[in-house]
Amino acid sequence: MIVPQKDFGRGLTGLQGSLYCGTGCFHRRKVTYGLSPDEEQTQGRNMSLINEYEALRTKLRNSRELMESAGRVLFAMDKNTGHPKDISKAVKTAVLVAACYYESDTQWGKQVGWVCNQIVSCRLATC
Repeated sequence: MIVPQKDFGRGLTGLQGSLYCGTGCFHRRKVTYGLSPDEEQTQGRNMSLINEYEALRTKLRNSRELMESAGRVLFAMDKNTGHPKDISKAVKTAVLVAACYYESDTQWGKQVGWVCNQIVSCRLATC
């Protein structure tokens, strides 16, 4: 798994972002950010940023780093994303995402997250 990720993972990051995958799971970009790559081209730039910020806030709760990341991807808000300025914030956000706190009392948790309430990969979240 390390060799394909090192060799192919970097090439895939130019094609709508890198993959989120693990043992028995694979999540598309639409599941993570709410729009597919094609919809980003047509709809993402035409949406009101204020309304969409509120929608992202409802969807992702209070994870500012995750909302900023989603905003950059969906609305091309910042072409020069580069590395995070403060690595400790990035680590805290990664812990938040890994712990799935954003699924609690959010639209994401109700509509996309553990819809089937099973430990095995949910069909809705992985297809």
